[in-house]
Amino acid sequence: MTRPGWQFIDSASGHLSGDRTNGSYVTLKSPDDSAYSTILETSTASSAQTANFTVAGGLPTGTVHVWATGLNPTDTAGDFVHTGDITPDGGHFSPSSPATSTR
Repeated sequence: MTRPGWQFIDSASGHLSGDRTNGSYVTLKSPDDSAYSTILETSTASSAQTANFTVAGGLPTGTVHVWATGLNPTDTAGDFVHTGDITPDGGHFSPSSPATSTR
C-alpha cells in the first residue's frame, strides 16, 4: 500500500538478477520512514525468480506482508491476495515471485 506523498527509492529498485526479462522491483517509502512497499513484477520472466532484500536506511525491519496477483483478467479471485508474512532475519528477506511486499 502506498499513499500520496510516498517517495520512490531509486537505490531499492531495479531488475531481478540485473536483467529486465526476469522482472523488476520498485520501492516506495512513507514520508516519515515508518513504512515501505516493494512491488515485484515478473510478467516477462520465463521461470520463477528469487529476490533477496535487505532492509536498511532507517526503514522498519519488522514483519513483511506478502501479497500476490495473477495476470488472468477473467479470474478476479486472484487479483490481490495476501499470501503470507515474512519475518526478516537481520533485516534480510526473500519473498517468492510474483509478489508485492508491503510493510
